[in-house]
Amino acid sequence: MADGQAFEDLEGFKQIILRDPDKIARNFLEKVLTYATGASIEYSDRREIDEIVKKPAAEDYGIRSLIHQAARSSIFQSK
Repeated sequence: MADGQAFEDLEGFKQIILRDPDKIARNFLEKVLTYATGASIEYSDRREIDEIVKKPAAEDYGIRSLIHQAARSSIFQSK
């Protein structure tokens, strides 16, 4: 990994990336919003992205919850 963490196989890789589910959810959300709006995520969008990612955390960052929150966001509705 870029930070020096080593892994030997796919299971090791999964264990490393699953330590930070917030980061995975944020990345997924940014990709969904980029695809849905056709516009890149800007620095000014980060605060709203932070708020959006917090809501599905209680539901273990379910994909359906993330997509629901993305569709409700002002980022999606205004770009």
